[in-house]
Amino acid sequence: MRALARLVAIAGAMAVGAVLFRSWPRDVTLVYELSGLPGATAVEVEIRRGGQVLRSARMRAPAGPEPIRHPVRLPDGTYDLAVRVELPPRPVRLSRTVEVDGDGAIRVPLSP
Repeated sequence: MRALARLVAIAGAMAVGAVLFRSWPRDVTLVYELSGLPGATAVEVEIRRGGQVLRSARMRAPAGPEPIRHPVRLPDGTYDLAVRVELPPRPVRLSRTVEVDGDGAIRVPLSP
């Protein structure tokens, strides 16, 4: 009986640990692909969750076809991106949704 109680306690602790681990921010890199918007000069991004802005950034676009890399720390979950791409003669506004479920890079295509 004691062994069963100990096993249940260990399983419960592991379940709580898994939940806490998922809510811990992770190192994620959002990779904004600009190949569909040649001539872009800058990108502004707001990262939102539940209607609240969590992060915002403005980044210059590289001269060539290279994507923009945006390192952030976010817990697992779904995030909405409000993106504004500076593209002469006028900016392009886009919305994207990304899912964070671990460390690493998340590709975000930015084409209308």
